[in-house]
Amino acid sequence: MKWRWRRSIRLPLGGRANLSGSGVGWSWGVPGARWGVTAHGRRYRALSIPGTGLYNRTYSRGTTGSLWPGKGRWLAILLVAWALWSALTR
Repeated sequence: MKWRWRRSIRLPLGGRANLSGSGVGWSWGVPGARWGVTAHGRRYRALSIPGTGLYNRTYSRGTTGSLWPGKGRWLAILLVAWALWSALTR
């Protein structure tokens, strides 16, 4: 069994940066409805019933291309962490 990890960082205006071993994904929305891009560049729409854990994620046909493919994911994570740290320490 392969272990996986992920971490979500809340951003302004309903945004979220999703960090994982695959890279950085982004999503925007409100409770019950989110739109986003995975770390691999796949676009999706997620609809859920808040508080239940029930959700449906539908992927679009195309991709946007990965923002930071391959080994660059650690650079992306460090870049996001640095940006958040600098914004919070002002």
